[in-house]
Amino acid sequence: MKHYLNLHLRDTQLLILNDNKSKAGVYMILNKINNKKYIGSAATNRIHVKFRNHVFHGTGSKNTAAAIAKYGIENFDFYILEYFPGFVKKENLSSAHLALLELETKYILDLRPEYNIHTDELTVETKAHAPTKAHAQTKAHARTDETKAHGGVAERRQLLSKIATLRNSNLDLRAKLSKLASKPVTLYNLDNSIHSTYPGIRVMAKAFNCCSKTINQAIKNQTVFRNIGIIK
Repeated sequence: MKHYLNLHLRDTQLLILNDNKSKAGVYMILNKINNKKYIGSAATNRIHVKFRNHVFHGTGSKNTAAAIAKYGIENFDFYILEYFPGFVKKENLSSAHLALLELETKYILDLRPEYNIHTDELTVETKAHAPTKAHAQTKAHARTDETKAHGGVAERRQLLSKIATLRNSNLDLRAKLSKLASKPVTLYNLDNSIHSTYPGIRVMAKAFNCCSKTINQAIKNQTVFRNIGIIK
């Protein structure tokens, strides 16, 4: 979508700022010396912030920061690979944010950026589960078929890993999620009298030996639960 050269120039930096106002998307930082790259995503109005964090502050990616320090900022280019069509308020695991992460993951799997840490982790994991040399030839075709059959597993693993990182790094978000999960629920009889009350959906699910999803659906659709009544 966009390609920026001469990142050390003030005019280029202002261009990245002005071009990407009110936009979210997936970006790439390319080392022109060895063609190694980093791919990331940014919420709305955050592309320029992410650019400066990586290129000037060294807070975006340790691998990228080390490479820029070694080769010099003038040997790197900045790309916008794709703009995200929706509005991503911030990195808060909203549906729009998760969709943006999925878009980023697609590019990571396609381009295999060398500076991305989770790409390295996936490589290590793949090596750890590789067959022994004695079985390598006999299982080569089976491995290929399995890879094709489970092509989405790696993508899903990377996405869940990134979501987990975001959860653990944002204490405010964890508190909000915990609060939402612990909202009290009441089961009413069909005559509108109270059958029972629980401190949270999970507690109620455990009491009735069912999954939380079942209770969430009953609340959302206001359907009769276990022939007892309505959950609110």
